[in-house]
Amino acid sequence: MEDALRQRRTVRHGYRPVTAASQTVCQIVSAGLLAPSAKNSRPWKLHVVADKNLLANLASLMRQGERIDVFVPHDPRTGRPHGYASTVQDSADILQSASFAVIVENLGPFSGGPGAVLAAAPDALERSLFGYGEEWFAVGACVENMWLAAISLGLAGAFLADVTIAEDEWKPILGLTGELIGALALGYSDEVPGARCDEPYQPEMERVVWHGDLTETAD
Repeated sequence: MEDALRQRRTVRHGYRPVTAASQTVCQIVSAGLLAPSAKNSRPWKLHVVADKNLLANLASLMRQGERIDVFVPHDPRTGRPHGYASTVQDSADILQSASFAVIVENLGPFSGGPGAVLAAAPDALERSLFGYGEEWFAVGACVENMWLAAISLGLAGAFLADVTIAEDEWKPILGLTGELIGALALGYSDEVPGARCDEPYQPEMERVVWHGDLTETAD
């Protein structure tokens, strides 16, 4: 497990036109379904897309998205972009070249989806956001499980959140009923990922606050 954690990278190039075996795909998806979720709500729904023509069509719809150049995270305090460059075109290229992709949606069992959260009365908004966050936590765990399983099976991948630029266009094609979260694109790549920014591997311990002393004990 630690090896898979250390080897995980976002791989954007070098994907070979190789079809993944059905057993491999099932192992990866099954790992995602083992993820924890609040109240066992299992908010995820996974759409496995291995059809190359469909992947190309989905990628094309991303490239046609409105305001593609400013589809980046925005600061809610100012309404302005955070300053990142758009990666929609890059993500569309990855999606099209991958062996397959797992499209992930959040069914919103607690929140009812972003529309319901945005429409919540002021006295209900805080708890609505809490439930919404719980859904995202579970979906994130599902994605990470699949990604690590893919790494352990020799695949490379990238999680593409900016596929959401084409959410409205994708919904009728894929039969999405919830909120589109992103796509985990997977395949076999010849790219040699660069070193982590913290290589040799050094966990960012400055982001950890210790409360209490730990004593190492013998087994």
